[in-house]
Amino acid sequence: MVGKQTMLTVKANEREFMSQVTSWLNEFFGVGTYPFEVASSDPSVKVSDKKTRFPDVQIWLNRLAQQGFCGWELKTPATPVDDSELLEDAAEKARAMNADHFVTWNMREAIIWRTPHIDTKVSAEHRRKSYHPLYQINAPDDLWIEPNKIALKNRAKEILDDLATLHHEGHLHQIDIDATYFVGRLSRSVKTLYPYVQKSLIDRVGSDATFKDNLFDWAVKQGIARYDAPSFYETVSRQIVYRLLARILFYQTLRRHWSSLPQIDISGLSAEAANKKLREIFEQARQIDWHAVFEKDFADNVAFPDVAIEELDKLVKDLNRFNFSIMPQDVIGAVFEKLIPYEERHSLGQYFTPENLVDLIDAFCVRTKDDRVLDPTCGTGTFLTRAYDKMKVSGQREHKKLLSQLWGIDIAHFPAQLATINLFRQDLSGFANFPRIISKDFFETRVGQSFEFPPPKVGLDSSFQMIEEKLPIFDAAVGNFPYIRQELISKRIKDYKAFLETTLKKEWLADYPDAFEISDNELNEFKRSRKVDFSKVGLKLSGQADIYAYLFFHTARFLRGGGRMGFVTSNAWLDVAYGYELQKFLLNNFKIVAILESRCEPWFEDPAI
Repeated sequence: MVGKQTMLTVKANEREFMSQVTSWLNEFFGVGTYPFEVASSDPSVKVSDKKTRFPDVQIWLNRLAQQGFCGWELKTPATPVDDSELLEDAAEKARAMNADHFVTWNMREAIIWRTPHIDTKVSAEHRRKSYHPLYQINAPDDLWIEPNKIALKNRAKEILDDLATLHHEGHLHQIDIDATYFVGRLSRSVKTLYPYVQKSLIDRVGSDATFKDNLFDWAVKQGIARYDAPSFYETVSRQIVYRLLARILFYQTLRRHWSSLPQIDISGLSAEAANKKLREIFEQARQIDWHAVFEKDFADNVAFPDVAIEELDKLVKDLNRFNFSIMPQDVIGAVFEKLIPYEERHSLGQYFTPENLVDLIDAFCVRTKDDRVLDPTCGTGTFLTRAYDKMKVSGQREHKKLLSQLWGIDIAHFPAQLATINLFRQDLSGFANFPRIISKDFFETRVGQSFEFPPPKVGLDSSFQMIEEKLPIFDAAVGNFPYIRQELISKRIKDYKAFLETTLKKEWLADYPDAFEISDNELNEFKRSRKVDFSKVGLKLSGQADIYAYLFFHTARFLRGGGRMGFVTSNAWLDVAYGYELQKFLLNNFKIVAILESRCEPWFEDPAI
């Protein structure tokens, strides 16, 4: 007679979890390129003459040679990962293995710790990285619920990847990127730093007349508020601070792929030494790529004083705590869009064109996945990044190819920085990755003109050869033309109006003489010999024409036959004197598809635009 059966009760436990983790780790070693050889469970480790311990899991660099790298102590959710007894036990095992790090993981939470010296207790300062809790894990049996099992396996791989980084680079950043925190932290730095920079700027202007003249010339061409405005020095100081912060943030993202770039450290340095060190560090980054971010600019002549360096040092130390290796794609763009208050953007010469308006224009102009697209006054690059997305959706998936199709030019270094960053972050893993962003006056560029870019992933070898690329003919030109009256520039910068007019004469006199005042005999001679005294040729655009009128003419020279042009612009050209000549030019050289305005709501919040 068979006895009465009792119901079988099986519960998961710590040893089952340990066995599963060991299996996962060895599976990862079999398919990945890790520096580790094998993971084993419960190896015996002699921690003293009379005491032996058994790490739950030990990762080995070489098991036969007894070269261990990191032990893992595994618990169930009932034991906190920072339990003092657990930590001291794990640290003792790690020291016995000469391991610099160890892991505690209770299924729900995990931490990588730095192994302290024998006479030091494990504390919060020894945390290398804390992982977000797996809130769905509450008990050992959750291990066998399939979605939970997948989550735990993914967490095991995440920890292993970080340990591989520790082995290769010797360090890990501790905290994940959070745009909201960044905006608050960086905003505090801006408020602290700009008054110091402003004072330094004013002192320099008061003692150096040449610097003063160069500063005013630079500011006008950047589109910054008038140099005679009361807020001028504050505006310039803020831009200098914003630009430095952009460089520092982007430099941190580069170090995730180029570990040979040194960590920024200006602790204990004088203002002179700190400014020099930052210039040297940024020059190393510039050799790798991203000219528009790290290229030298007039604003670099304004040094940060000692009191500003103290605050900058605090900020850098804070940033060094963050885990830039898992930076979300949109963090830097989001940081700067939120960091710069809307009311400041006009005075800084920056306009963040709404994406719905950008998409509308791109929809008219960017028609295939193979189009070459130009934004001649690209600002922060919104038109280019949205064109990137449009062509990607249309089937062009290769990041390197997409970047080669997109060119942006901006006279102002700061927005050119952001445009470069915004294109780069479309694919952070793409090493063949140099956005064609040029910080230059667009009127100084020509089709076929060559520009040099550093080759991708060159490292810090100064012997590399630059890549030379020529400005091509484009299928589409899009953007938001700046709102700067050319007479304001001419008032500050001698002969700038003459330079603009000569540029248009050279480009259009032969093909579109209707825009110029020239006799038939002189025109015929010019067409025959290509020689003429341009100073005697008049331009029918009136002296009151804004910059955008000249930009329409110059931009058209970059388009192929059948190419499209779409721009956000003031509507003044529809009913002012110089607008007549611009209208004639467009009608004689283009087919007008649409002129759009919104009478229901403004495109921009600023009613003056």
